[in-house]
Amino acid sequence: GLKRKENRMEVRLKQEWLGHTAGAIVKVNDKYIYHDEINEIFLQQFGKVGVSYSDIVENSIDEIVATSYAEKLGVFVSESEIDNAICEYEAINKEAYDKALKIYGETTLKQKLKDRLLFVSTKNKVLEQEVKIDANLIESFKSQKELHGELDKYSDSELMKRMNKEIKDYAFGLWVKEKRKESKIEYLKLY
Repeated sequence: GLKRKENRMEVRLKQEWLGHTAGAIVKVNDKYIYHDEINEIFLQQFGKVGVSYSDIVENSIDEIVATSYAEKLGVFVSESEIDNAICEYEAINKEAYDKALKIYGETTLKQKLKDRLLFVSTKNKVLEQEVKIDANLIESFKSQKELHGELDKYSDSELMKRMNKEIKDYAFGLWVKEKRKESKIEYLKLY
């Protein structure tokens, strides 16, 4: 029964793809975010607790906003880095890769992987030189997380060890929030 169910799903997905090619839902500066793309990510994340469609849209906006600063920050992605990413993607998850290739075609898929790499590099650069992770930031992180009581038993340096990724993500999030104010974000349709 499972195989048939999967095929039905494929058919439904294809119908949705074909129906939504014009489905731009948000414009960020000069780039568009399409319903299909968000839907694809949403289906992949399906069942993950607390991931909503609009979270994915907002994350996509953040990525575009962040990468629009790549050049200013001196962040570039080389052709060979893109090619490596493609090989890696294909090697790690052939099925997902083939599906993405079928959906997007090679040029768009390459562009998507380039954007992804650019985003990751931009994020790293921002964390290196644009944000300061200091006592104030950690304080604000704690109150944001509403974990005050729980986290107070740790010193800042212990917290940086224990929750390094979360604190960095938080710091980066604050930077992006500021940069969003300088970007032109238009919601084209309600989703």
